[in-house]
Amino acid sequence: MEEEKSTGHAVVLSRLSSVVPATPSTGSQIAHLLTDSDLSMKLQYVRAVYYFEKRSVENFCDGKWKEAFLDPLLDYRPVAERLNLAPDGRLYVKCNDAGVRIFEAFSDSNLKDWEDLKDCCLEPELSRTDQNLGSDFSSVTPLVIVQFTRFKCGGVAIGVSWSHVLGDAFSASVFMKEWGESYRRNRSKPCPATCTEHRAEKSRWAPNNQFHKDLWVNTQQENTMMETASFRLSETMVYYLMSQAQDSKSLKPVTPFVAISAFVWKSILKAHPERRYHNALICTNVSKYKKASSRLGNINQILTQVQISNENGSIELSNLDLCKIAQLIQNGGQRTSMNGDGAALVYGSDLTFLNLEHLPCYDLVLEQEGPVHVSYTVEPVGDNGMVIIIPSSEGGKSRVVKVSLYKDELVTLKEEFIQFSIV
Repeated sequence: MEEEKSTGHAVVLSRLSSVVPATPSTGSQIAHLLTDSDLSMKLQYVRAVYYFEKRSVENFCDGKWKEAFLDPLLDYRPVAERLNLAPDGRLYVKCNDAGVRIFEAFSDSNLKDWEDLKDCCLEPELSRTDQNLGSDFSSVTPLVIVQFTRFKCGGVAIGVSWSHVLGDAFSASVFMKEWGESYRRNRSKPCPATCTEHRAEKSRWAPNNQFHKDLWVNTQQENTMMETASFRLSETMVYYLMSQAQDSKSLKPVTPFVAISAFVWKSILKAHPERRYHNALICTNVSKYKKASSRLGNINQILTQVQISNENGSIELSNLDLCKIAQLIQNGGQRTSMNGDGAALVYGSDLTFLNLEHLPCYDLVLEQEGPVHVSYTVEPVGDNGMVIIIPSSEGGKSRVVKVSLYKDELVTLKEEFIQFSIV
């Protein structure tokens, strides 16, 4: 399918196709059951963009990177499938080999034009955000969409839109890492003269008119009062925050995630105590990803709720010590269970801190080098905002912090960061 459609910001879509697993699904592979944890996340998406410079993708062949999906999809079949409704009304993944949706695009700008991490409003142009579950066509909506965008300078951006019902950011990151390994194994083979477009049969794409009823809320309405910004934290800055957040009486060292989260939470509370951000949702992943079968799903994501107010629900700003907040986060709070209802957004239900500081996102290597930058976020986000902490390309303790908050809160946070020369 050929298209010439401008998405704004100098990105033009040129081709749409689908890639299916190397062999058809049979027997026990026909259905992938979803846990309550999976269904609780059905309204939200993991969005990722990997940025590669020209020297890292000089031999990047369109045909080869499509073929590289064939083998990984054998271990990750649900990635290429669609949601369906069981007779008892419960959602499951029907393995009908419908395929991963692939978009190819071109930008007449250079890669460095997109490197300003603070301009997060541009990133949706590099990862598809307009084909989400929750519409009348959810039964034919792909769970994973990958967009390859070539820049005028020769660089490439790989955008991933990953339904959270399949798993969290770690699931998406490991899948892309294994796709990269498959690409490198096959890169010595001749590049196909033409790119085969793998498509499911038309009958498999028939929409289920009952599928969407009472299953979704409208998550497409944009909260115009909220904005997203990213901040680079050097290793020196992170070490400083860790030293400030470390309790001298505690033998357990404060992690970068804990120190940064405490700093952000304190800054928001100090500037806007009337907003009552007394509770925070801390999200971590405990999986070691030892085998492919355990890499999908949200069962390894742990949610704990931490409360900072006293018994009468008030906060003493004079006692708002960074060490105390860090200890609350590090010690953990009440574990939150996910009942599978999925009627409301999980991220942003309270002020949410998502720990992705050990995400293996820079392990995706195409030729000889990895990406110069990787961005991960979650959409949509609830009204109480979200803070995501991910690795930085600088390595070590350096981090990138992506924050979604109300505009006035984001301004306050930027001012706090400026004091420490972070912005």
